[in-house]
Amino acid sequence: MTDNQLIAILIVIINNGLTADGFTGIPVIQSNQPTQQGVVTSPVIFLSKSKDYWYGWQQETSVYDPVNDVMNVSSRQRVETTFEFGARAIQDPTDTSLPTASDLLNEVGAIIRSPQTIQYLATLDLGLLRTTEVSNKYDLDDRDQFEATPIFQTTIVHSRTRITQVPVIESTELDVVRV
Repeated sequence: MTDNQLIAILIVIINNGLTADGFTGIPVIQSNQPTQQGVVTSPVIFLSKSKDYWYGWQQETSVYDPVNDVMNVSSRQRVETTFEFGARAIQDPTDTSLPTASDLLNEVGAIIRSPQTIQYLATLDLGLLRTTEVSNKYDLDDRDQFEATPIFQTTIVHSRTRITQVPVIESTELDVVRV
């Protein structure tokens, strides 16, 4: 499965979970994109791919295609892909009913770790390997105020498949030579 396919699946899962839990209008977007400009002024959930770990060795299968007279070689690799999630939410000390960035991110973590999500991922041949704790650090924002930027990581196990075509050998010659 490609990165964009995994990201699309995660965004749909999180959007549906947030809406079901009463958090409406909070976008889930991929961070570090060149098209995003400006300062975030409303609550938002960010996700970005952190790394891939190739697990084990590739599994290869070959199937002959008589129409094109080639061998289709399929290489399947199990991959552990780690995603990092973050959240931003401007806090207003006069309105304590607003969720903090950490509240939002803990909600996202609960959605990802839920039995329903794990079962759904299994139907797509995806597995949830691990989810780390939420760390809540503070950064200086554009208004010279400290703003919480909580983050956590989750690792998804999936397969990447690569198909190549190899020409078929049509004849061989045997030479027996004295050594």
